[in-house]
Amino acid sequence: MADGLTDVAAKKFLNLLEELRTDFLQDCALLMGWYPNHPIWSQNGAHEIFLTPEFRAFSEAVHAAILTASHEDHVSFSTVTP
Repeated sequence: MADGLTDVAAKKFLNLLEELRTDFLQDCALLMGWYPNHPIWSQNGAHEIFLTPEFRAFSEAVHAAILTASHEDHVSFSTVTP
């Protein structure tokens, strides 16, 4: 019975990862700047997805979106506070 439960849990976990894949990649794009030598994306042993030109372009887009959102939030907040 434990094997059946493990299979269900494993499938649910994989479903969760599939749902969160975009969030995970966005977080990685930001975390790379904070932890540039982490083994998951450093040159020796990095997962190949983090070494692609597509991911670099995605990372730049994420950073640009954060800067834009942060600026807009700051402007919105400053207009309603004394």
